[in-house]
This record gives sequence, C-alpha cells and structure tokens, in this order.
Amino acid sequence: GRPSAACQPCRISRLKCDQKTPTCTQCIRKRITCSGYRDVSAPRWRDETSRVGHKVQRAKQKGSHFGLDHSTRSHAQIQDTKTGVASSHRQDGGSPHSPVALPPQHLKDVALDFFMCSFIYASPFEPYLPQLYGMKHSTQAILPAIHAAAFATFAQRTRDGNLMKKARSNYSNALLHTNKSLSSPRNALLDETLICVLLLGLFEAVVFKGGQSPEGWTAHTLGAVQLLRLRGADQFRSKTARQLFTQTITNIRTSCIQRRVPVPQEFLDLVKEASPFLDSGHPCIQIGPILDQAATLRSRVAAGTVDLIDAALEVDQGAIALCELIEPNMKFTPKTSEISSKWAYLTMEYHYLTRRHAKVWNTIRMIRMFMHITIWVHSSLSLQRTFQPGETEYCSAVDSYEELLHYRNMAAKKLLELETDLLRSVSCFLEPQSLGGKFCTSARCLIWPLTVLAHSELNSPSARKYAVSCLYQIGEDLNMEQAIAAAKMTREMNHHEDWLHLYHL
Repeated sequence: GRPSAACQPCRISRLKCDQKTPTCTQCIRKRITCSGYRDVSAPRWRDETSRVGHKVQRAKQKGSHFGLDHSTRSHAQIQDTKTGVASSHRQDGGSPHSPVALPPQHLKDVALDFFMCSFIYASPFEPYLPQLYGMKHSTQAILPAIHAAAFATFAQRTRDGNLMKKARSNYSNALLHTNKSLSSPRNALLDETLICVLLLGLFEAVVFKGGQSPEGWTAHTLGAVQLLRLRGADQFRSKTARQLFTQTITNIRTSCIQRRVPVPQEFLDLVKEASPFLDSGHPCIQIGPILDQAATLRSRVAAGTVDLIDAALEVDQGAIALCELIEPNMKFTPKTSEISSKWAYLTMEYHYLTRRHAKVWNTIRMIRMFMHITIWVHSSLSLQRTFQPGETEYCSAVDSYEELLHYRNMAAKKLLELETDLLRSVSCFLEPQSLGGKFCTSARCLIWPLTVLAHSELNSPSARKYAVSCLYQIGEDLNMEQAIAAAKMTREMNHHEDWLHLYHL
C-alpha cells in the first residue's frame, strides 16, 4: 500500500498523525520527542530473507524447483523491529549454522535486503545509505562497494563461502574504482567517494577473523580522514555530508582508542574548525571530547605512565556530566523479573526506546569502566610502593594511605555498578519472542564490551560467566565467529582481541 508519512512514534503505535510541525499532537499528548516526517518518495527496504528462505524450504520439501519471481524483492518501509534471516528460521530442523539455499537470481536482492534492513540498523550508515542506493550515482565505485558489504555481511550470517567469493569480487571492483575516484581532483571530493571508503572499511571489519590487528579497517579509516581535510568547508553544505563527517571522526577516535594512541592534534584542530557546522546535540558530537581524553589516557597506560589516578577521575567526571546532557527520550526504564526476558541480569533488564540509545549508554559505561580499572590498578600499585624507600613517584598526587585505599575501594564498587548496568542492556538486542527471541544483527556491538568485561579479573565471577554465555549465544544466533573466538579466548585466559571496531560498525 501507500507508505505512511506519519512520524515514527505514531507509526509504531498505529496512531493517526496530524503531521504538524515541529511536533505532532500525538507526541505532545504523550510527552515524547517527535522524530519528524520522512520523505515518502524515498526508496525503502524490508527484510525479505526470512520469507524467501521459508519459500525455498517448502519448494525443496515438495521436490520442486525454485519458482520464485522478482516479486520477492521489496522496497517497502523499513520496520523498527528488525527480523532475522533465513539461516535463523530454518523449518527443516537443520543447524542454525547451515546456510539456506537461495535461488541464484535472488542472492543479490536478498543480501541487499538483509544489509539495508538488518545489518546497518542502529549503525552510522542507517540514516543515509538506503536512500542513496536508489539515486543516480556520480561514480562507478558506489554500487560494488555496497554490494561487497551486503554480500559479506550476508555470507557471514549464512556461512556461505560462495557469497563471500561474490563479496570479495565486488570488493576488488569497488577498490579499483575508488582508487580511480581518489586520483581525480573532482571525484575525490564527492560524498560517494567518502562513502565508498567507509564501506570498504566496513568490509574489512566484517571479514576480519582475529589473530591480528584489523589493519584493513584502520587503513581505510585513516584514508577517510585525509578525505575530510581535502573536502574543506564545502563538505558541510548538505545533511548527508555532515553525517559522513560525524561518522568519520567517530571512526578515527575509535581507531585511536583501539590502537592505544592519542588522537592527533591536527585531527582535533579539524574537528574544532568544523564544530560550527555540526549538530551539537548529536550523541557522537557530545561524547567526542570524552573519547579524545580516553584515547590519550589509554596511550599513557600502554606507555607505562604512572600516577594516572587524577587523570582517570577527571575523565570519569566528564562522562558523568555527559549523562546529564542526554535527552529525556534516550533515558532507559528498568524492568523487573515478572516481565523481563530470560537474558535479564540479576532479575532485571533495561528498556531503551531504540538500540542506538543503548549503544550510547554502553559507550559511556565502557569509558567509565576503563577509568575505574585504571584507578584501581594505579591505587593498588601506589599502596604497594608508597612507603618503600625510593618508590615515591607513584604518589605525587595522592600520598595518603587512607586516600589510596578509598580510591581503590571506590573503583571496585563503581565497576560492580557499571557491569550490572551494561549487562542489563543485553536484552535490548533481542528479537521479539514472536520472531524467536534470538539476538538481532546489531547485537554484534555487544562483542567488545562483553569481551572486556569477561576478561577483567576485577569484575565479578557471575558477571564474567554471564558475559561469556552471551558471547556464545551471539555467535550461535548470528553465525559470528568473532563472538565465539572472543568467548573461547576469555575462558582459556588467552590474550583477547580488541573488537572495538565491531562496536561502532
């Protein structure tokens, strides 16, 4: 039927929306933030992978051929509750890791539907990529770049080697045309060229299996920053360009934290110059300075710098202040055990309006968790060395035994609170029970915080056990080898990979 022009809250609640600006009457009555109104002429996607998979299975059971036509392809409205794919809804009793055979002529369509509807949901690509696909393109790189990411993500979900071959073929094609665009002074400044670089980085993150640093993703991230410098002030003229800038600067901050290096000063200068053009209320912009401080502190820890208690406390206070700036509609609501899911932690879970909001909160929690781990470690070192001759350098800022003991006990208490809050957000990344209650695709963002939590001996045994169980379940539900590898590394107490890039993507 005709797509609805109502705001998102009214569409979800199936209410009649009067479409008044700046907010509709229904949202005023319910005292919630109105999300605004979409362009009904823009292309929209619906995830058809489950329905196509079921149809294929029925055809196989009857012994018939795939008799599917192009009507299985849908460009309907994106749904807020993202469904699973064929591999998660097998009707023949097979293993969830086994790929479901799909007709070759529909592989690209189904992979695109999965990518646009499920994978990029709650990611930085969601606001602009689905609309971009149906537009006229200025370069030859954009379509193979999208197809490479779509085939790679769908191949990962279905564990289909043939799909991954298609993904790599499209990746090679996209890389070739992207390099041609970068060599052209005019094409290098296009939004599509920057999008291609970001998509190539996404591809590298998806195919990265562990055992080494995600060098491919890092290289594309650094390349994207160079493009920001070339694009200059003109890049802020459109909404999409501003979204791309925000996504890229978040990528580089993520990369710096992951590589344990401080954010380069020239990058900070670039962000400062761009600040008048950016949305100061956007969560990524608000949290940016805290990420910069966290990257600097993590680099100092990696370099063996001592006496970091005051620095960690300062970053933690900044993170707490940031929580006060979060808009009311992004707050979470606790649910008790009577109405919570099986993945509720300590009989309670937190409900968020969107999974994107849960990611923002978990980002703040992870920053604070790292700060309090630093405080605990450095206060413990100071307590051990304070009164030993020649070992006073650890106590230049706090040299009282009672003061050091207070900081260590406070850090231990805060870590328990943060681990509880983080684990109570896990159920937000589950599909509805009507769809099986499995982890949704965006649950990949849980791999990094769960791995950090499970690996740290400062966290409680119950939390670490719960985190490992979640990792195994995410790996099973999403066919993600990274989650299984993270769980095994944690249980075997091996050096764990830093999966931070999966959190942001």
